[in-house]
Formats: sequence, structure tokens, C-alpha cells
Amino acid sequence: MTPERTPLLPRPTRERVRETIALYDVHATLPVPIRQLARDTGWDVRFRERMSPVLAWATRESGQPVMGVNASISTIYQRYAMGHEIGHELAGHLRTGGTWTLSSCLTRRDRDPHEAVADAIAALLLVPAYALDDWETTGAIARACEVPRRLVDLRRQLA
Repeated sequence: MTPERTPLLPRPTRERVRETIALYDVHATLPVPIRQLARDTGWDVRFRERMSPVLAWATRESGQPVMGVNASISTIYQRYAMGHEIGHELAGHLRTGGTWTLSSCLTRRDRDPHEAVADAIAALLLVPAYALDDWETTGAIARACEVPRRLVDLRRQLA
């Protein structure tokens, strides 16, 4: 399923995701170059040690999107966290001010609709539809896309 038909996301958000994927040719290679996407879309990305249980956070400083990424977690989770924080921006969550924090605590994330939207956007950004067709198992797709298996499962729900 394409982002424009994803029911979890409101139409304007679906359109921003689709435009971002097309404009930056995000799905041209695997794994998706998420760090490059962050740079190209104006993010100030800061890697920090000792942030546990926080995986990442996002806010705006002087109008610029800024994210902090836990440098102590695996590259796979850093990629997921970056996609998630970009998801907050594409969903318009950063316009309301404040800081969005992605924690390793799943309970809070599963209860917050904003976090579910950011996760859905991360899945759409990091797991192209063709990856679901090219590999049979969740593990193979996760390895090819360099993402956690749960993101592949989420992407399948959106397909």
C-alpha cells in the first residue's frame, strides 16, 4: 500500500510523506540513507552518549528541527529513531512546540497516538514497499533495511 492510502495517517501527513519519499528519492537504495535525509531536510542531528532509556528526542530551536540520538544504541535503533523523529516533523508535531522523546519504554509509545503516527511514518520511510516483495521473511527484510523487526511488522500492517 502506498503512503497516500495508509489509514493511520491524516491526508496532509500522508501527502508530506509521499512528497518527501519522491523529492529525496528516499527509496532508491537500501538501506534508506536516513542520515542523509535528515541533513537534506534541515535537521541538526546530535549524537549523545548516556541517554538511556531515551533512544532519541526532537524539538525546534530557532525554527530549525533538532534531534538528539542515543549514540550508545545499535545502528539499527539509531536509524529507527531518526526515522521516528523525522516522522514527528512530517506529522506537524514539532510545530506545537515542546520536545518529543522516544523512549525504549514501549508502553508509553503504544498509548500515545502521536508516537504511533511517528512510528508509521518511520516504517514508510525506512521499509520501502518493494522490500516487502523482495524478501520473504521479516528477518530478511529487517536486515536489508537495517531496521528493527517490529518496524517491518508495522510496515506490513500499512501495506
